[in-house]
Amino acid sequence: MAVAALTIPGVTALKVGPPVSQKGARGYEFALTVEFEDLQAFREYIPHPHHRLVAEYISNFSEGTPLSYQIDTSREARL
Repeated sequence: MAVAALTIPGVTALKVGPPVSQKGARGYEFALTVEFEDLQAFREYIPHPHHRLVAEYISNFSEGTPLSYQIDTSREARL
């Protein structure tokens, strides 16, 4: 199913996997990350039919609300 998301224009990477440790995972059993060429590609990804398929697939077996947020990698984070 995740392969469908890779066919969406502007998607440059997709990774899925479990946490290395459940400590700090807040009960989440896996994460899915998607990287895009740019902000416009992200905006076009949201309504894309393949994204809707992946989102529906995940919602069929997940409990609760998925955590979703975006980060701007074009700006350097100072930690």
